[in-house]
Amino acid sequence: MRESILILLINSKKQILLALRDNKSTIVYPNHWSGIGGGIEENETVMEALYREIKEEISCRVHNIKLLGEMIDSTVKCKVIIFKGDLHEELENINLYEGQKLGLFYFKELNDLLIPPPLKDFIFKNKENVFN
Repeated sequence: MRESILILLINSKKQILLALRDNKSTIVYPNHWSGIGGGIEENETVMEALYREIKEEISCRVHNIKLLGEMIDSTVKCKVIIFKGDLHEELENINLYEGQKLGLFYFKELNDLLIPPPLKDFIFKNKENVFN
């Protein structure tokens, strides 16, 4: 089974940073909101993959990184290792290099967003750990 990483970034207002994925039929979950992350490459550690994906997708430092857990996404046959981190940057100071746009959302707003179902389930089941 493939492995990938994902980080959920939370700011001081308890908002989560999500990226709107490209709307291309060639990618999984097109036009869905998701965290920052991607596949772990051959001969790459989990942490190397995490830092590489952060650097490839957004232009900001992440603080206080913690492992939240794992989920299995049976749709794409992938194990996803999920982290959380503190976001100290303002949204307008973050450059996005992959995807359509970034957004900051309060927990109560997540229900109305198109988020990959396994990730949405994970966030809702782990709300306290994600947002505190």
